[in-house]
Amino acid sequence: MQSNLTSQDYMQRKLNHYNAWLLDPKRPFGVAYGGFPEDKQKEAGIKALQQEYVAKAEAKKKVAASKPKAVRARKSSGPTKQDRAIELYKANIKLSKDNMVEILRTELDMSLAGATTYYYNAKRLA
Repeated sequence: MQSNLTSQDYMQRKLNHYNAWLLDPKRPFGVAYGGFPEDKQKEAGIKALQQEYVAKAEAKKKVAASKPKAVRARKSSGPTKQDRAIELYKANIKLSKDNMVEILRTELDMSLAGATTYYYNAKRLA
């Protein structure tokens, strides 16, 4: 109930301000209404918050750009899982998809979804 009264008070103040401007005999003809002062204060506060937010975001980007990115070292001790999957596919090309996926699961220690993906990739690349 209190916010409703506050909203009604605000709207009444805004209407009174506009009517006073509209009925002002000294007002130059053809000049647009300048707006309600309380709205201008709110807009200025919102713009200040937006500028602060943008400044913080740019500062975060600068900090992130200055940090070196972590580079994962690739194991070069042997063939990759994909290479091994291709070799297994070529060696067992006559097997069904289900049997081949099961071989990939056990030989490469993978989940069913991972083995299925590697099966299709090996089939495409072989």
